[in-house]
Amino acid sequence: MRIGIYFAANKEQGGVYQYCVSFLESLNRIKGNKYIVMDTSGDVPNKFKKIKSFEIINLTKTLPLWLKGISLLDPVLYKICFMFNIPWVIAKWLKLLNYPLINSVNGQNLDLCFYLSSTDICYLSKPPFVVTVYDLEHKLKPEFKEVSAGGNWERREFTFTNIAKFAYRTLVDSRIGKIDFVRLYNSDPPKVIVLKYLTGAYLIKNPTKTQLKKVRTKFRLPKEYIFYPARFWPHKNHRNLIYAVETAKNRGIDVNLILTGSKDAEFSTFSEIQSLVKSLGLIGKVKYLGYVNDLELSCLYKQAEAVVMPTFFGPTNIPVYEAWFMGVPVLYSNIRGCREQLGNAGLLLDPNDPNDIGRKIIKIYKNKKLRDIYVARGTKRFNKWKEKNFRNSIKNVIDNFII
Repeated sequence: MRIGIYFAANKEQGGVYQYCVSFLESLNRIKGNKYIVMDTSGDVPNKFKKIKSFEIINLTKTLPLWLKGISLLDPVLYKICFMFNIPWVIAKWLKLLNYPLINSVNGQNLDLCFYLSSTDICYLSKPPFVVTVYDLEHKLKPEFKEVSAGGNWERREFTFTNIAKFAYRTLVDSRIGKIDFVRLYNSDPPKVIVLKYLTGAYLIKNPTKTQLKKVRTKFRLPKEYIFYPARFWPHKNHRNLIYAVETAKNRGIDVNLILTGSKDAEFSTFSEIQSLVKSLGLIGKVKYLGYVNDLELSCLYKQAEAVVMPTFFGPTNIPVYEAWFMGVPVLYSNIRGCREQLGNAGLLLDPNDPNDIGRKIIKIYKNKKLRDIYVARGTKRFNKWKEKNFRNSIKNVIDNFII
């Protein structure tokens, strides 16, 4: 079969980007198909260009600048169309706005197309499609602006409604993700496939002493630190984590916090966090490194005392799997979805309570025995889901498709 892969993720998207790369890695092991990778980000790894079964098509310049400009009208249009219940206007607008991309997809003579993140292109194009849906938080936690303000709620709602209606299969990250998609969009349960995130291929599990030292020297890392790799969206909850570091400090425990991830996020909290660190006197205790490459990320995980993730969003998050793979204990939000992902392989914390986050950090920061317990449990939990499982799930979707 000729199978399309619509690759829109860029490196700054962190976990989403790594999921997309892992997807391509697994497709490479599923033989007998021709894979047409339509790259709209320019970040498809070069190694796939050298594989005979892959054809990489660069679509980064497909969208004219004037169309990019008028796309700024999207938020107003979505709100008006939802207000007056005229969704057909949005569909026509999206076809106009995206016609170069739609034509590119339609011109590839595809039997089936995988969209590795939700996009309107999937249901506006002709090929039958499979699409990954990461979360439905605009429905579940609309108080966060990044999923609701500026027309985001209406945009996401329109996209997911059409995905539920037209997709051959929808891929979600967990059992809870499936429950939510079926419930909120009245989707046929067999059409919603649980495909847990895969991690590890891009990480170096055992960096050399030289690599570890080089990264430690480059970033001037403290001897001990906790690690949080996350883009600066409000739901990532950097604010309460900073207050938690202050809580630990007030209790006589100096905690160093290392942050990575893009500061260029919609409704970014980066400036607010910088100001907060300064006002609390935590300069030198909280260090932001920006974007890091795979080797640097591996070394940062490997040398951390723990990964702390006080996010408000689930159902699951990739850094938890990365931490387990790298042998690092996890502190994670005690919210629906996240607690099911963690099981007993880490400490749960209340993301709304900086004092609780601080207490949990203190509990694990100086207790190697406890860290070792959670590392062992995390490793065991991680090993239940292998690349082979991930690949076979994708293969089943392909094999069950009838042209």
